[in-house]
Amino acid sequence: MSDNVGDGVPVIAVEDMAGVHTVEEFDISPDGSQIAFTWNASGNWQIHTIPVAGGEPQQVTAGREAKVFPRWSPDGRFLAYLQDVDGNENFDVYLHVPARKGSAAINLTDDAAHVYREIHWAPDSRRLVCASNRTGNFEVTLVEPERGQPEQLTAEDGPVTTPRWSPDSQWIAYAVRLLDQEAHRFALKLVSADGMRLRPLGTFTGAAESASPRWSPDGGHIAFLSDEHSEYAQLAVMDVESETLRWLTRDTWDKEVIEWAPDGKRLVYVLNQGGESVCRLLDISTGAELPVIIAAGRTHTPRWTPDGRALVVAHSGPRTPNDLWWIRLKDVANRQVTDGLVTDVDIDHLATPERIAYETFDSRGVPAFLYQPHNAPANGELPALMWVHGGPTAQYLNEWNPLIQLLVNRGYVVLAPNIRGSTGYGKSYRDMNLQDWGGGDLHDLVAGARYLSEQSLADADRVGLVGASYGGYMTLMALSKEPDVWAAGASIVGIANLTTLWNTTRPGDLRSYLEQQLGGPPEENPGLYADRSPINFASQIRVPLLILQGGSDPRVSLGEAKQIRDALETQGTPYEFEMYAGEGHAFRKEENRIDSMKRILAFFDEHLK
Repeated sequence: MSDNVGDGVPVIAVEDMAGVHTVEEFDISPDGSQIAFTWNASGNWQIHTIPVAGGEPQQVTAGREAKVFPRWSPDGRFLAYLQDVDGNENFDVYLHVPARKGSAAINLTDDAAHVYREIHWAPDSRRLVCASNRTGNFEVTLVEPERGQPEQLTAEDGPVTTPRWSPDSQWIAYAVRLLDQEAHRFALKLVSADGMRLRPLGTFTGAAESASPRWSPDGGHIAFLSDEHSEYAQLAVMDVESETLRWLTRDTWDKEVIEWAPDGKRLVYVLNQGGESVCRLLDISTGAELPVIIAAGRTHTPRWTPDGRALVVAHSGPRTPNDLWWIRLKDVANRQVTDGLVTDVDIDHLATPERIAYETFDSRGVPAFLYQPHNAPANGELPALMWVHGGPTAQYLNEWNPLIQLLVNRGYVVLAPNIRGSTGYGKSYRDMNLQDWGGGDLHDLVAGARYLSEQSLADADRVGLVGASYGGYMTLMALSKEPDVWAAGASIVGIANLTTLWNTTRPGDLRSYLEQQLGGPPEENPGLYADRSPINFASQIRVPLLILQGGSDPRVSLGEAKQIRDALETQGTPYEFEMYAGEGHAFRKEENRIDSMKRILAFFDEHLK
């Protein structure tokens, strides 16, 4: 078989695809003139700035470690960001002074053993709040640059998320995950800035998730998301004093990422329509809505300019990387601010997926994205891969995925399903694999492989799997429990043993999440932990396996990869193993991304073609 499928479609170099730049988190300066954003143009993630009006990006940080999550202080004097070491996710809070050329950033927390994340400036620009696990559980934590020592403000049982200051700097709103093994549940609370007063915000006893609190500019209301009365996350606004609640949406699909307009009269939110995301403007008084769309894919993470006349959003499509766009609201005119397509990649040579649904074992439809090579013959002779997302409470989205594009470019059909347990299709679907990892979700994968064959999309004898994290776990489960279906698999930072995962993964959030997913710790549900651990069935793996792992991964430790490697070595099953030193749960450095993609392509070319 040729290296690719399709007349006039050249083979894309891995280096060209890896060299495409992608924007991560960003923030607009208080005067509206600059955007600070995380970008990988240097080969690793660093903070850059660019004028909102357009211009050349300027790199403001450097060094071997990645810098992420930039946040301007409200007075515009400082730029805070997060930095860890070797991808270990033990982020410290750093302070950069943009006006001081060449000055070194200040480490405000200087705590290499713990995680500080989700930083948010107080309106007075003198303090930050974040979520930190410095005492075990993730708690609301106050960071004052002049005092140095962080101060814990809460003492919750479950991890807190998204702390946000009130406009008067007196209160902090946050969400806390309740330790409920039957469902996903988050409650909303307020804590005073001195930590002396705590107040629940409403009573959402039956809600699976009430999250993402956002204060109105006058401090009188909090907007948030909740699926208390719906299959999907809906947008609500609560009067802080009276706790009077008003639901602003009641329709289908999840709402995400809400932000108030500076005038307090409008909200912008993200609507996730089965993996396609658009922004929507909502007039609070009239209920009138206006969609804000760049193109097919994901338009997300909206930020208001300070004058309220425009938005800056991120947009990613299947053929375009995540870039920043400016949108004028009076006529929804848009302008691209960053351009990550700096290599020789021609988007006309990339694939656009088809949104499909295939029937699984219980007659349910599994939503999926189907990628096919250009001019692919409908003769059922192509090799194929099932792409399994992480999570499992996550979703495959119609966005930039360079590895999938490289695989399709080389003649592979790729099916990326959102199997049960995925978000975005209602809380009932999301909760279907609670205490059932490697059960119904595995049957959904087998049904996907069968769909490819029955629809003459691929050769049933040449179907493989690839996935990271939970996707790597599902790859191992599939190869060990349904060995006759697959011809090869690649597990990236995958889970081999649920019991050792519980013992080694980060406490304070990930361990309690695992307990919620599996019905408690290993001693409370030993049968499930044993039956759903691939290592216990590794003897049934008969096809080649590629194992890729970050050496500093705090979520799925190196020991998971070594366990499955050692089992395959003992029984003589063919495998390849590569550990990337200085990488964590994702491979950040460009040289490692290039190497891992080359290994994956070569591995499947050897075993599926």
